[in-house]
Parts: sequence; structure tokens; C-alpha cells
Amino acid sequence: MVVAGPFEEWSPVVPDDQSLTDAIAELESRRYSAMLAGDVDVLDRLLSDRLVYGHTRGDRDTKAEYLAKLANGRLVYELIEHSIERISLTDDAAVVFGLMTARARADERVVQMHNTCMVVWAREGGHWRLIGYQATPLVS
Repeated sequence: MVVAGPFEEWSPVVPDDQSLTDAIAELESRRYSAMLAGDVDVLDRLLSDRLVYGHTRGDRDTKAEYLAKLANGRLVYELIEHSIERISLTDDAAVVFGLMTARARADERVVQMHNTCMVVWAREGGHWRLIGYQATPLVS
């Protein structure tokens, strides 16, 4: 893939690296497993302090807000199924495009989700951390 125009200098594109793609896919699996288990400690290690987590309804959380909702039971995932359609890599970022179907209890009400999602992982201090998540409901 060739990047053209004025963005060329600051937007390097690297060839697809299967081992990195596999590692990012494994991080996605760990993240979804931790969400389902309500494992705030694992999520704390996976999520960047810069996280912006965009929910299905359009509201957004910081890392602290999202982890607090899980820790205090305001958000409990009961079922999560996810698939990865594509992972795009650059030197220090990976963007995951996929689908997520879930059932959760959010503030005492049951929420069904069927979303397309975009996930952004960035290399921070030698570790990959989730810095952005955006879910968009699929309309039937």
C-alpha cells in the first residue's frame, strides 16, 4: 500500500506482519474474555490511560470511567461474541475492524448489541494498549 500526498512523512505504512497480526488478535480475545469475566485487573493492563471507549448509544468513557462501571456492577457483560474482519498495521498502531454481538446489563437494564466496531491499539512503552474503541449498531 502506498500512502500519497502530504501525509506521507508522518503516516508510515509497514507491510503486514503475520506475527503482529496474530498478537493483536490474541489481545482482542483477552480483552473480550476479561470484559465477560468482569476482570478489571486484566483490563487495567490492556487499556491505555488515554482510552476513549465509545459505546453503542454514542456515550463515551475514559479508562477510569469504564473500569469503574465494571467494578461497581453498573455494566455486566452476560454474553459476548466477536469476530475480526481485518487488522491494519502501522509502525506503532493497529486498527481492528470487526463485529461484536453482546448482551449486557447496563444500569439495571438488559441491552442487546449487534455492532460493527473499530478498535485502535497503540504501542506504549513497548507494550500494546487499547487507546480507542467505537461501536456502531448494525441496523437490520
